Amino acid sequence: MTIIYAIILLGVLIFVHELGHFIFAKLADIKVDCFSLGFGPKLVGFKRGETEYCISAFPLGGYVKMLGEDPDEEIDPKDRGRAFTDKSKGWRAIILVAGPMFNLILPIIIYFFYFWGIQQYPSTHINVVIPGKPAFKAGLQPGDQIMAVQGKEVKLWSQLTEEIGKAYDQDISLRIKRGDEILAIKVKPETIKAKNVFGQDKKSGKIGVSHARLSASIGITSPNSLAFQAGLRTFDLVKEINGQPVEDFFILKSLLAANKDDKISFKVERASSPPKGQIPKNSPQNQQDIRKNAAKVEDSKSIISLDLVIPPDLSAQADRSPDFASVLGIESSSPYIFTVQKGTLAAQQGLLKGDRLISLNGQPIQYWWTVEEILAKNGNHQAAIKFRRAGQLFSQQFSILQKEKDDKYGRRYQEHNFGARGKITFLPGEMIEVKLGPLEAAAKSFNQAFRVMEVMLKAISFLISGDIPLKSLGGPIMIFDIAGKAAREGWSQYLWIMALISINLGLLNLFPIPVLDGGHLLLLGVEVVTRKPLSMKIRQVTNTIGITLLFLLMLFAFVNDIKRYWNDIIGYFQ
Repeated sequence: MTIIYAIILLGVLIFVHELGHFIFAKLADIKVDCFSLGFGPKLVGFKRGETEYCISAFPLGGYVKMLGEDPDEEIDPKDRGRAFTDKSKGWRAIILVAGPMFNLILPIIIYFFYFWGIQQYPSTHINVVIPGKPAFKAGLQPGDQIMAVQGKEVKLWSQLTEEIGKAYDQDISLRIKRGDEILAIKVKPETIKAKNVFGQDKKSGKIGVSHARLSASIGITSPNSLAFQAGLRTFDLVKEINGQPVEDFFILKSLLAANKDDKISFKVERASSPPKGQIPKNSPQNQQDIRKNAAKVEDSKSIISLDLVIPPDLSAQADRSPDFASVLGIESSSPYIFTVQKGTLAAQQGLLKGDRLISLNGQPIQYWWTVEEILAKNGNHQAAIKFRRAGQLFSQQFSILQKEKDDKYGRRYQEHNFGARGKITFLPGEMIEVKLGPLEAAAKSFNQAFRVMEVMLKAISFLISGDIPLKSLGGPIMIFDIAGKAAREGWSQYLWIMALISINLGLLNLFPIPVLDGGHLLLLGVEVVTRKPLSMKIRQVTNTIGITLLFLLMLFAFVNDIKRYWNDIIGYFQ
């Protein structure tokens, strides 16, 4: 299906491009002999009027054959005045520009229908506050909603991160809604260096909050905890507490806090085997032992019911603690190791699923994304790790593995890991609906298209200057791969990628390279300046140069594709 998705995507973009040339050629009363999608031998086609419409064998291009484009072509006397070369330089320029312009107009249409109507966007509701970060120190809490930054109203999470991102190394004021209260809080974002889309270092401010919700996947802090003794295990996904549904970890903590003096009934979803790093050798692990702790297996989906009785002394302790979940020995499973890659140093040094990371290079770990941030900052390729297993603390030194990889759309990035990974424990946060009318959607569509054009022109300039390595160039295999992945994510993503590639195609065709539309425009401009047509020899030389440059560029991109997808190609034929 990947090939089909790619051919459809390319077919639409080629059709739109050639349609631009075709429509304006017809408006100029130029005879069009052939409109072809693809190059090479004709596969199917038909003739209507004076034009033959066909699909050709190679789908990486197309053409509109106009009368008079070939200087050696003999023109029938009845068609005099209808050749491309018979038209004014103004008409010829319009026809040449029309193809790329149609490629630039198509994304605006796609964006318009994407933005028009009701769309859902992440709100400014905070679900996670990272301990030790600026927001935590300033007193922000999960459940807070940020309403304004430096007096500027923010409704969407993207607006919030943009405003905070610009405010690194300076104190900022936040207007916060907490319950029915409106609070003013001062916070100083920490400065983060990250790579932008061009691989360049860029400074931005962060305060250590997340819109995403923590799932109700739990970690058990100790085998001596009440939660463990009741039969709960690390990576259990809590579905219900006392019959009430648990949607995320924040709700889980709230429900636990509301039941300090009573028996708490849990319904959890459990994987087939408990994590090795959680269970001491003498602890119960099978279903029979779990049943002794008031557990009951309800069905084949490993849904387990457990009762946890609160002893009187623990109830008194709970009254003095703001976090009853921690009193029971329950926390999020986010900082716990979920997988250990075979053959890595983490595996060789004995890290296990269920080990709880305490710190990395001296920095406390509360959520797994903190691990990834610290690893990315690490410059000496070594990491000092503290972790807890079955209530005991351990320390290890690890080498950091750094790999250059491609994301799902072929963009290069550095991956840092030490051979272990956490479990994905995040859920989408609160969304708000934003309704755009046709005028607002049109304005946003133009803005989005121009932003993409700006980024692409910068990328091209960086490729020319060498700031972006040429190995990042992709060819037809990458386009096929990107189209297939986007289609599998849904039509919305597929059309979004179509818009990006269409802008790319439109801009590249305007570059002054002979045989491209921009090259033809350049030669036409030379004719305007010199006030005489270019000689056949000059045309032949420029065309040869243009074809050679394009061939070398395509060959280079194709070699990059082979290197990038070599393992996939070998796997396909095995």
